Amino acid sequence: MAIPNDTITMHHVGNVQEDISMGIRSEDFRYLADVLNGLYSDTIAAPVREYSTNAWDSHVAAGVTRPIEVTLPTAEDLHFTVQDFGLGMTVDDLRNTYAMYGASDKRDSNEVAGQLGLGSKSGLSYADLFVVTAVKGGVKTIAYVTKDDHGLGVIQVKDTVMTDEPNGVSIKIPVDRYDVEDFRNGAISNGVM
Repeated sequence: MAIPNDTITMHHVGNVQEDISMGIRSEDFRYLADVLNGLYSDTIAAPVREYSTNAWDSHVAAGVTRPIEVTLPTAEDLHFTVQDFGLGMTVDDLRNTYAMYGASDKRDSNEVAGQLGLGSKSGLSYADLFVVTAVKGGVKTIAYVTKDDHGLGVIQVKDTVMTDEPNGVSIKIPVDRYDVEDFRNGAISNGVM
């Protein structure tokens, strides 16, 4: 294919050396959302593993020694829940780290597992909506994590209230009744139970 003469200017010719960093334009990111949300081949084991690991990482960072709490779904309560009592999150934390693909506050530590900024979105590989309840510094934030029309993750902050609850984060994912046993098996195979 010939390049039209009107597109070549003198700055295109000669000994040009330049490092061009690769990136992504915000308007193009929506095309990668399905790839990132579909990153996990096992859409049940992934949220079990990722949220349990994130909860444990938060305990390590906060110096908390008590165990995280994992509640597996049952026929009576069709939710998978992971609760930690670690650092907690504010609305700013949700906005600046949790919502950002690739963002992580764990890269400066060898004591924690997560560092890619993708695991917090793993619930979207299984469900179209899950609930994050975060407490930090006496403020409780309740947010829904869902997808927009383009498949991009969206955090909808539903409420913030003052509380005397300890810092921590709870992730609650609705579970299809046919997947109850698979969640139990995912927890066992990932060493969560």
